[in-house]
Amino acid sequence: MKSSRTVQSVLLLFGSALLLFAGCARTEVDEEAPQEPVRHAQKLRPPLEYRAIEGTQGALRQAVLYSQKVPALATDLEVRSMLVLARESVLPTDRETLVEVRAGEVWTVSGAERKAHPTGDIWLVGKGSHVTLKAKGEMAVVRAISLASKPGR
Repeated sequence: MKSSRTVQSVLLLFGSALLLFAGCARTEVDEEAPQEPVRHAQKLRPPLEYRAIEGTQGALRQAVLYSQKVPALATDLEVRSMLVLARESVLPTDRETLVEVRAGEVWTVSGAERKAHPTGDIWLVGKGSHVTLKAKGEMAVVRAISLASKPGR
């Protein structure tokens, strides 16, 4: 009798487990899967066109990233990306400019002061100052942000 009770218990346990697994395996087909949101095609900006800065013999090349008139200040805001090669070149300083090293490392010479500017360094170049730039490696990228007074003001 003991063995028949054991067999009944095992069969009951096995049957319960079978029903449990069968119930978990059943999926509902009535529900619709949520649809993915519509993604519009990404508008890509055309590649930058770097042009040599006059008087630098190609050691400095620039592309204008952003230009905007600021009537309240009677100026133009200009943001440029500049490629600096491993040759010394004088930075045009016709306006006060904030310069940030975006990639590489740049050496600057201003008067008797020679300074290294690593990636992420930011400094201000005054209007009319004489600053020479040179990439420490093969090339560096800097961002120049400036406010230029409108002529006649």
